[in-house]
Amino acid sequence: MTGFKGQRNIIADNKGRMTIPTIFREPLLEECGGKLTITLHLHVDCLVVYKRQNWEKIEEKFNKKRDASIQFSDISRRFIGNGEDIQVDKTGRILIPRDLRDKAFLKKKVTVIGLGTLLEIWDTNLLEKASKVKLDTKDPEVVRITKLLKL
Repeated sequence: MTGFKGQRNIIADNKGRMTIPTIFREPLLEECGGKLTITLHLHVDCLVVYKRQNWEKIEEKFNKKRDASIQFSDISRRFIGNGEDIQVDKTGRILIPRDLRDKAFLKKKVTVIGLGTLLEIWDTNLLEKASKVKLDTKDPEVVRITKLLKL
């Protein structure tokens, strides 16, 4: 399985169609036939794209761990409830549903970021603003994660 890395800026048309950059498209077509699922990110205003077989594993986890808490319902509603199956077409494009584009504030200029097993799709201007916020390297959670990853 190929891990995604890097980022590319692209243009989406008014109907929400965008060409998946070649660096990401070729592995998607080879490994899952271009069958994808797209949803809202849990924490930030962007979209997350999974290979369909990876998404199905995530759905299984949600179904097995289901509980009655309000928080679990909120997370399920945002993440699973907004999931949409999409397909890379023969020209290498995907169509992002209007409601997801609106919820992630996607305009014409978008940035696709490879993050291992998934892709994030950001409005380029929102990503630039988010990227200007410095990571607090003294935050206990940041310290914990960097130690966990041995960075």
